[in-house]
Amino acid sequence: VWRSPRLLTASPPSSSSLWATAVRERRRSSSACIGVDVQPLKFDTSRGKICFNCWEASAPEQDFFQGVDCAIIMFDVTSPESYRSVPGWHRDITRVCDNIPIVLVGNKVDCADRQVKAKMITFHRKKGLQYYDISATSCYNFEMPFFWIAKKISNDPNYGGVVGVA
Repeated sequence: VWRSPRLLTASPPSSSSLWATAVRERRRSSSACIGVDVQPLKFDTSRGKICFNCWEASAPEQDFFQGVDCAIIMFDVTSPESYRSVPGWHRDITRVCDNIPIVLVGNKVDCADRQVKAKMITFHRKKGLQYYDISATSCYNFEMPFFWIAKKISNDPNYGGVVGVA
């Protein structure tokens, strides 16, 4: 039986919501006034359902990093400024959350005005992070960061993967 891991999704305020496309209805939590949205995001997997409790932070509120099981740091590939914020997000998360799975995600790869090219994305290599190009709008690779995290938190290298958004 899966527990519901607490997943922090960190991104600059100008970036698209990672999970808004999947849930189709964005609800604000009572803590939204301080920069954090909370939303369950459910996936069907080959091992059953998993529900990530997504805490989406658009500002580095370190109080919300406590108790986080995993994290996705997302930047907008059409905005070099958002990629420059990645080291700060990583520093703040790892300062509070020791040794959790972290995925770096470049969103909006379907946009013609991509400014952060693949060869420019090197931070994940320096820090040993998994990286995925995604598009939350077209759902390109959308499930991949969640699949990778599910494998890591389950400690199952043969984990079967995400079948779809539930």
